[in-house]
Amino acid sequence: MMKMALLRRLPMLLQRSAGPGLLSSCSAAFAPSISASPVTSLASSPFTVMREFSSKTPSKEDDIKVPLLLYGVAGKYASSLYVVALRANALETVLKELREVIAAAENVPTFADFMKDLSVPADVRVKAVQDIFEQAGFCEITINFLAILAERGRLRQLPAIVKCVSELVMAYKGEIRGTVTSVIDLSPNEVERLKVALKRFIKPGQTVLLDQKIDKSIMGGLVVDIGDKHIDLSIATKVKQMEKLLSEPISYY
Repeated sequence: MMKMALLRRLPMLLQRSAGPGLLSSCSAAFAPSISASPVTSLASSPFTVMREFSSKTPSKEDDIKVPLLLYGVAGKYASSLYVVALRANALETVLKELREVIAAAENVPTFADFMKDLSVPADVRVKAVQDIFEQAGFCEITINFLAILAERGRLRQLPAIVKCVSELVMAYKGEIRGTVTSVIDLSPNEVERLKVALKRFIKPGQTVLLDQKIDKSIMGGLVVDIGDKHIDLSIATKVKQMEKLLSEPISYY
């Protein structure tokens, strides 16, 4: 896990980031066992290709195919990161590390403010990101990606980007996530039986990942959402349907 002490001391890092002693002082104060080797410059990083790729929609000519066509800023950055990380065989590592960054922002208000504050000069943001996540032991691709977001003032969009990356990783693995709502937890055997039954709603070769949700208001039965499918087999819905039927006037002709 990321060293949370680094993030708690972010004000000091930002204060000293313009000075030459930032990296050495961070190493001595927070991670004395980590060598202070310099981060590869953005110009020579794997993200040279990303700088070009993030400004356009991935084309069919790319040697690595993006499994989903995603739009918007988050979608383009996610698609770029997916290609770079997959090419380096680091997809799972990068996704895990980016999730750690989001978790850190949720737990350390100072870091969350830093990600949102565009008044911090771009060069200060970039240096702080490089120093912090090198000390945290993140891989080069993650560090360079975060530095690009910092440079462009896009750190605040990291949660949306990570959500898109997660969708791409799931599509790459042939996974599709669904939610089953019930009044009590389903047993492992019941969950597996449900997954088998849901195969008729997905493409051949796909794997269903089910999240369980408890909602006693459905009274019984199940409500399943998977992809764009909504399957309502709840008792509450059946009762409403029956009430509607009974409230309609009966025609004898």
